[in-house]
Amino acid sequence: MAMNQDGSGEIQEMEMVQSLVEQEAATIVSEHPLSIEEVAQAYDALVKMHARWRKGKRQLGRRKQGDFKLRASQVELTANRYRVARQTNTTVGYEGALTNKNFHLLNADKLRDQEPYVIAMLRMALEQQRQIEDGNPEKTSDNWADEVVQLKLEHKHEIDAFLQTIRDLEGENLRLKAGRPQTPDNSVQASLKEAGKPNSTINEEVESRKKQINELQTHAKKVEVEKFQLRGQLDQQSAAVISLDSRLVEVRADNAKLKQKVETLETTHATQETLDKRTVGLNKQARVQELERATLAQEKKQHAETVEKDKVAHHAWMRDRGATLSELHGLQQENAKIGDYSKAVNEWISKCRNAEREKKDAQNDYNELQCIRANLEKELKDSRHAVQDLEKELNDSRRAVQDLERENADLRLWMHSLDACCDVEIATNKFVSARTAACTFFLLRYLYR
Repeated sequence: MAMNQDGSGEIQEMEMVQSLVEQEAATIVSEHPLSIEEVAQAYDALVKMHARWRKGKRQLGRRKQGDFKLRASQVELTANRYRVARQTNTTVGYEGALTNKNFHLLNADKLRDQEPYVIAMLRMALEQQRQIEDGNPEKTSDNWADEVVQLKLEHKHEIDAFLQTIRDLEGENLRLKAGRPQTPDNSVQASLKEAGKPNSTINEEVESRKKQINELQTHAKKVEVEKFQLRGQLDQQSAAVISLDSRLVEVRADNAKLKQKVETLETTHATQETLDKRTVGLNKQARVQELERATLAQEKKQHAETVEKDKVAHHAWMRDRGATLSELHGLQQENAKIGDYSKAVNEWISKCRNAEREKKDAQNDYNELQCIRANLEKELKDSRHAVQDLEKELNDSRRAVQDLERENADLRLWMHSLDACCDVEIATNKFVSARTAACTFFLLRYLYR
């Protein structure tokens, strides 16, 4: 909300300055021409004035809908071209300015018509900068409002003066029309000739009278033209006065908002007094807290003594804990050795089981061979024609039986080795049972299953 108010105030200030510059542009340009050095200084002052209006923002806010006016950036660009043209003693290239994207909606003639306004802005910016350098405060929105009111009164007096001059000219015109002779000049000369007064003085009076009539006629025409122009200016001034009235209303509304802010500041001042009282109470509480800190310091010393005692007890407990941990570490190492023995026993058991499986496979093969032999004997009894072949097969089978017997002998040797392994296993079981009862229980249950 505050940002919107600041932005509206900046826009109002800019519009007030622009309206003042537009109304006084022709007189400022004609009466106060700027030199080349003043133009350069005025351009820098114009940039600073726009920066003051922006108040650190990137650009000014949008102004209200109204007549066409150059933006601040357009005024700066046009002023820069005017400065360069004055320094190089050339004309301002408004056609080249149209290539800039800031002027893409304008034409050269319209931009050239704004030159008096730009020069007036340069003059006003230079005057403001000189006032600031002299130590005078910068004009605020209230100052601009007062100046607008003063200008409004001046325009009102000018309008009254214009109306009075119009009324005077109309009255003079009517008087001239009323005092004009009704007879033509030829009739006047004829009457003078008839009267017999061909005097040179009379002729001179007639000629002077004619000249006065012609001058009064031309003056009456000029008065009519001036009357028409003054009425146009009166319409423009009345429109400007209406716009200034609306801006004055807005400035008054801003002043009312500022008064509200002052009231809020007064309320904050009252709250500041309450805060001062609160600080006095807090100082009293601080003194009480200092006494409490002294008592807490004594308690802290006592607590430090108890902490030292606890540290001594803790160190003793840590020494006992280290001894127990070393004993526990030795027990864990012995337990790891027992685990290694149990792994070796499990490996021997797995080997014995594999030997038993091989023995069973060999027995199954032997049984199959016995079945084959029985079948061959039955075939010998049934088929006498194939006796020779059967005898050969019998010999082969006998050789196979011999091989099997040799294999059986090898198996017997393997069984003896397995028995020796079992003896070793029994010895290891006795050793393990001496170490742990639990391992012995599981091993015995497994062996006698």
